Amino acid sequence: MKLKAILCVGAAVVSLAVPVSAKGDSSVTEGVTNLSDWNISMYPTKDVSPEQLEVNRWTELVKTKEADYEYEELSIDAVEGHKNLIKVNLKVFLKNGVLLEQKNQQYAVKLDHDRYSHSEVLYVFNTKERTYSIIHTKDISFGAVLLGETDTPIEKAEFKPIEKGSPVETAFTMAKKTYEQMNPVIW
Repeated sequence: MKLKAILCVGAAVVSLAVPVSAKGDSSVTEGVTNLSDWNISMYPTKDVSPEQLEVNRWTELVKTKEADYEYEELSIDAVEGHKNLIKVNLKVFLKNGVLLEQKNQQYAVKLDHDRYSHSEVLYVFNTKERTYSIIHTKDISFGAVLLGETDTPIEKAEFKPIEKGSPVETAFTMAKKTYEQMNPVIW
């Protein structure tokens, strides 16, 4: 009992020793006169270069012998007007020398002294049937030049089964889980 009393008195003394008012950093709130002017963001926007914003846009998904895969979390969404379809944008960095050389030869006219860097690939997953289709691709050079682009309307998309253990399965699992977390079903 005496120990509790000593601890309580000690806590009271310490709390009185700390200054009552602490001054915050006023530079954060300069110019904000209306509460509706506040903006909270997970992503820093001041003094961030376009290159850094592009890096922040992507999250590592999986690395294989053939390629490294990143995903864009903000792209995960339902496909409008299509039940059970969700989409996610992936960035694919090929590591296979043969495939890289094929891309460089394919775009040789556009590359000049540049080289193929990566592809952005928009996957659509049918969550009920566990199938996927690629409906949009962009091939991009290290100099940020758009080398090539393909677009397939969702109505003409050919869906394939998702292979177990593949990067596509990893993307499917992540996209489905993320979509369900962002859009909980309330019973």
